[in-house]
Amino acid sequence: KTTEKKTAPKPSPNIKVSNSKPQKHYLKTESIASNLYKICNFIVEHSRQAGMDEKQIVKSKIAVYEACLNVIEHAYHSRPDNWIEVWVEYTDKKFQIIIHDRGLSYQQHQPKSYDVEAAVEKRQTGGFGLHIIERSMDEVTYKADEVRGNQLVLTKFL
Repeated sequence: KTTEKKTAPKPSPNIKVSNSKPQKHYLKTESIASNLYKICNFIVEHSRQAGMDEKQIVKSKIAVYEACLNVIEHAYHSRPDNWIEVWVEYTDKKFQIIIHDRGLSYQQHQPKSYDVEAAVEKRQTGGFGLHIIERSMDEVTYKADEVRGNQLVLTKFL
């Protein structure tokens, strides 16, 4: 007599799975530029599991890359003896990325209109990061806390 174990088929990567139960995942890594790829791969993996389309995955990946590069360069002044913590939390309605650091905070300013053509004409090489982050995500919130550290929350609605 043989027994057969039934398992549910794995969903195709392009099929969105309904998941109202929140999924939470965590990554902690040293604040060095070579770890940006590890962080981005973590985001891509969970974006796919959440059912995002490729365009939204790429936008989220770019926003996270820019945000974590800002942490490394500006919050930590490229000192590798610090940490970046990243959480992803998602349901079938919302995908959130929380980036936490204990470096220097930045001063938030009112969003300004950004003239990309003028920046290109001036051959500007920096200062695009915040603009890219805000354009790539549906919501962006930032909290600076001297005790708990800085927290950037990036949200995509699914």
